[in-house]
Amino acid sequence: MMRRPSLRTTVTLIAIVAAFGAGMMVTSLGRPGDSLSSRSDDSSDASTTADRREVYSPTVLSDPHFLSQQRRNVELLERHCETSAEMCAEARAAREAFEELRAGD
Repeated sequence: MMRRPSLRTTVTLIAIVAAFGAGMMVTSLGRPGDSLSSRSDDSSDASTTADRREVYSPTVLSDPHFLSQQRRNVELLERHCETSAEMCAEARAAREAFEELRAGD
């Protein structure tokens, strides 16, 4: 004879199904017909009309937003080194890598 699932198990399964459905709904948000197969291969047109950043673009290293985020991360790491005397080698390496990245422009 099979046991009935407990109330806790039933609620958990319903929550999982609801979360999965919500996740699918959120990921499908966007413009109708906006799929990988329907996108144009023209990179100049895509960069001006895209509502998302092209993270795999070869020009991401010169992107002002990317550079500002990297600068912010380096400064946070340096500040952590100054206040706690921890991760100082990582902070120096991050600063060197950031300066090399900026020099590459």
